[in-house]
Amino acid sequence: MLKEVAVERYRFTCAGCGHTWSTDYDVQHVEDGHGLTWEYYSLNGIPVPSPTAHGSLSCPHCGATWIHFQLDAVRTVPLVALADDQANAGRPRQLSDAERLVARHHAPLLSGEQLVFGESAPGVPSVES
Repeated sequence: MLKEVAVERYRFTCAGCGHTWSTDYDVQHVEDGHGLTWEYYSLNGIPVPSPTAHGSLSCPHCGATWIHFQLDAVRTVPLVALADDQANAGRPRQLSDAERLVARHHAPLLSGEQLVFGESAPGVPSVES
């Protein structure tokens, strides 16, 4: 069952060269039938590996894969409840692409106060741009 949809901002620092950058990920937190929560990450609607998994990222500056990360900010996107069907009362449903974009657009902005970063790799969203 879909528990939460959020935009999560991660700050990355390369252990090799010290380069820093940040990226905002769309994240779906899903609970399976056993009570475990799984996270599904995407960038611009494209599924990507978790940024917290070792080796999932490489430094855009030097190519090193030993990257330190920090979750800097989270903003939740409101879930849409299922129809008035009694069996589904109160359970969230998957948002359509259009609904997801509208909900993400209207979610509160992430705070920019904690952001002091270097350049971003080409094609990687950055808080500076």
